Amino acid sequence: MRVEDFYQLGFVQYQNGKYKEAIESFRQLDKIDTELGQSAMYYLADCYLKTGDLASARNAFQIVSKSSFDPALQEDALFQFAKLSIELHFDRDAISTLRRFLPSSKYYTEAQELLSETLVNTKDYKGAIKIIEGLNDQSPRIKEAYQKVTYYQGIQDYVEKDHGSALDYFTKSLTVPVNPRIKALCTFWIGEIHHYQKKYAVSKGDFDKFITMAGGINDLPPSSSSAAAHYTQGYNYLKTEDHNNALKHFESCIRLIQAAPTGDEILSGQLLPDAYLRSGDCNFKRNRYDLAQNYYDQAIALQANGFEYALFQKAIIQGLKGQNNGKITALQQLVDNHANSQYADDALLELGETYIEVDRPNDAVRVLDKLVTQYKGKSELLNAAYLKLGLVSYNQGQLEQALDYYKTIFKNNPSSKEAKDALAAIEEIYVQDLHRPDDYVAFVESIPGYKVGEGEKDSLNYLVAQRLYENAEYERAITAFTEYLAKYPDFMHCKQYTIVENHIA
Repeated sequence: MRVEDFYQLGFVQYQNGKYKEAIESFRQLDKIDTELGQSAMYYLADCYLKTGDLASARNAFQIVSKSSFDPALQEDALFQFAKLSIELHFDRDAISTLRRFLPSSKYYTEAQELLSETLVNTKDYKGAIKIIEGLNDQSPRIKEAYQKVTYYQGIQDYVEKDHGSALDYFTKSLTVPVNPRIKALCTFWIGEIHHYQKKYAVSKGDFDKFITMAGGINDLPPSSSSAAAHYTQGYNYLKTEDHNNALKHFESCIRLIQAAPTGDEILSGQLLPDAYLRSGDCNFKRNRYDLAQNYYDQAIALQANGFEYALFQKAIIQGLKGQNNGKITALQQLVDNHANSQYADDALLELGETYIEVDRPNDAVRVLDKLVTQYKGKSELLNAAYLKLGLVSYNQGQLEQALDYYKTIFKNNPSSKEAKDALAAIEEIYVQDLHRPDDYVAFVESIPGYKVGEGEKDSLNYLVAQRLYENAEYERAITAFTEYLAKYPDFMHCKQYTIVENHIA
């Protein structure tokens, strides 16, 4: 059969819907590089398409698109090749092909729409961004695609904790604010990044903008919703000690979550309980204890992570109201029922302090000893407990026991904030109570990094003698002054010694 005969046969079969037979006929012409061959290949591609062989149809359309005998057919085949490349996930081929359609083409508008969708749907957001930034002519759809892919890349970087890069991409997205929803979402995450960077004033401005934008958008994801924005905004104000405004935003967060039709795990399980706690804290800071207690009660009712903090705060409020018995009971229940809580050691320390205040020293020792024993190696409050144990022992006249407690602080952490108070207490006991300044000096110099100068040693020994003199223990004062003069012949305080001698004489 002649070429024309195969073409005519294939065309009749094609028109009658006999696509498989038409495929066999048109395939006889796939090597013919003529206008007739281009047309046959186009119909072959369409037959493949109609029989569901998309890969073969794509290849055939590509061949047609490279033949220039019929420019209109060539352009149509190129467009079909691009669409099938999208469907078969050949994104790079689809993108490079769709970019070839000029504004003068009848396919330009649709090609721009497909190009924008493909760029957005690709996971290679950086590649898509580079392509769009290289386009000289950007339609509104392409600009919207750029807005989206820069936002998506920003989200990827945010999740990976690359906040600097995320901020750059969110900022790029805002340069083409085509889609109000994406614009709002970028503004939200920029606010989150600024909050993370401790730029609280800047973050406040970001969230003010977002909250205004979000009022007209209904499909925001829970993690970047108005409720989430009020939550972080509350923390922005909390971090800057503005408890009044912080409370307003935490309460707005609570209302929005409660009004939501369905519970989201992030909002209901994480943000809501913490918003209750922070609302309680804001009222607590403003001495509005009943309101604070109400919010703490709501947090406790949810039994969410950290609710023990609310139990602890309620106990503190009872103490502030003068209800020490209730405070003691509440703290003891927290310790007994939630021994593994991160607030159990706080409760024990506060319980010990409360027992000291109500003059129950033995109970104070009991609970503080429990803290240093059961939470050794697990709590940062051990030195604070030893400091209080030292105070109780000192008040009970157990000076050696008090010294043991104070010295233990230096064994745990000689650079702790309690060490300064402990050292002052040790000096007072050794010098003023036991009149043993040399023992004090020996202890101090046993601590790595500590040293007592000669002038201070001189003063400590003299202070012992002076204190005995002030207490009218003159005989002991003479002995102490005599020992002082023996140790420090170039004594600094000879006048006081003369006064003592004259007084006794």
